[in-house]
Amino acid sequence: MGLYDGLTCPICSKEFEDGDDVVVCPQCGAPHHRQCWVQHGECAFAADHGTEHQWKRPRLKSEEPDSDAEKEGLHCPRCGYLNDDGTLFCIKCGMPLRTGNGQKNTSNSSSWSARGPVVPNPLGGVNPNETIDGIPVGDIAAFVGNNSYYYIPRFVAMAKDKSKITVNWAAALLMQNWVAFRKMGGLFAIVAAIVTLINIPSFIITLASSVMMMPDVANYQTILFQPSNAVIVASYVMPFVALLMRIFLALFGNRLYMNYVIKRIHKLKEAHPNPMDYQNALLQKGGISWAFPIIYLVVFSVVIGMISVGVTFSLLT
Repeated sequence: MGLYDGLTCPICSKEFEDGDDVVVCPQCGAPHHRQCWVQHGECAFAADHGTEHQWKRPRLKSEEPDSDAEKEGLHCPRCGYLNDDGTLFCIKCGMPLRTGNGQKNTSNSSSWSARGPVVPNPLGGVNPNETIDGIPVGDIAAFVGNNSYYYIPRFVAMAKDKSKITVNWAAALLMQNWVAFRKMGGLFAIVAAIVTLINIPSFIITLASSVMMMPDVANYQTILFQPSNAVIVASYVMPFVALLMRIFLALFGNRLYMNYVIKRIHKLKEAHPNPMDYQNALLQKGGISWAFPIIYLVVFSVVIGMISVGVTFSLLT
């Protein structure tokens, strides 16, 4: 049975068929032919959005529950599909079925952003029955959180082909901040240490230049503070080291993140044998962290500032 069997496009009134290019309204979940949506310019039910008349997916006879166990499933608040009770995301439209505290999601709007009428499926189009190292992709999507529709297809591809490389430009541009954003504590410590070492030579030269421009600093102190040839050479070499670091993270950032995610989920599964506790742990322990990279930047800036002030004060006294 197709995804939209029994439903018709509200614009052309034609029943959807397998292979049709279908888009879903991000507000009410009403399916449309892509061409019809483009021609119409908006959802056919736009006037009803936010009202009691807002479109809801009609129940089909084939979807009527035939047992008490089935009635205990989770209805998607957007498209109305009945999912198994333990499902984190609707397997038809990708809507999150639970909030961060594990409660049932009753909101009809998705927290997943979209750049058009199509709501990104958190699985990135991957079959919900797919697994990576024995872990369902739905669980992985729940742990990854933001941009899971980007990571899941790449994780699946890399899991099937161990030699496959996927490029992550965010990791290349942000380096330690991307690692911190994705909560990879161990890798963050390594990358942050390398980045700090890369910046030390240029910091020393910049500080020395500032000191030598101070008129109140004695000449002998200025001479003593001049950077050595090794530091000068390192200041020319380190930018190439930084470039290599960016290239490494661009090529292997996704794989490192996948390994981290799989390892963390296995630990959460062992620590939470109860399915509900396990689902809550996925949502709470995974995701992203804005605080982690911000704290790093603040601490790094404070340390550099203290070193600069300390050196300057010692030379002036």
